[in-house]
Amino acid sequence: MAHGSGCRNVIIVIVALAVVGAWWWFGAPPEGGILHFIANMVGATSSFILVVTLYAFVVNFGRIVDWFVVRVPPSVHDAVLGDLRYDDGRWSTHLGTMRFSFEGRRRGPDEVLVRAGSDAVSNLDGYERRARAFALERLASVGSVGMLRSLSVEKTDKAPAIVLWFDLSDDPEDFLQVTLVAGEPTQVEAPNRSDNPQAPGTA
Repeated sequence: MAHGSGCRNVIIVIVALAVVGAWWWFGAPPEGGILHFIANMVGATSSFILVVTLYAFVVNFGRIVDWFVVRVPPSVHDAVLGDLRYDDGRWSTHLGTMRFSFEGRRRGPDEVLVRAGSDAVSNLDGYERRARAFALERLASVGSVGMLRSLSVEKTDKAPAIVLWFDLSDDPEDFLQVTLVAGEPTQVEAPNRSDNPQAPGTA
């Protein structure tokens, strides 16, 4: 619903800016006077915003078309993942306390990402074990890895990447993210830890 409202708002903004821009070019007051100055200011600003808005429209064209074609996204059932539901650009479900999600279009989830997620969940114990060992090896500040919070799948040029998110403490901002490709850990991030490999000034 939020995404649908966003599409409507984009359309309204484009139409309004087009009207203001057309008024500036074809019906603005004659030169000389405060009305002409205001018209120039409003018209120039409107034209700039219109260009930016049209760019955003082009970039999100697929999603906007999907919103018109598929007003109510379907619920997709997977034997391993359960019922996947769409919301604001992502398909997701809950498996116990863990949330599973990935980016996608409202017309339906990417089958490649569904299969990758299903495989990861089917072999979750092995994925977790490798991810935890990799994190403890790479981050000296992490003495233990907490509960698995969520699992997501990301599309890459090669095999889909599986991202596991773990709690490190009771602080929701203190978490660990491990990325695996083809079942093997390739990257670890802990944004609030000083030895985070992705933090500025660290190796």
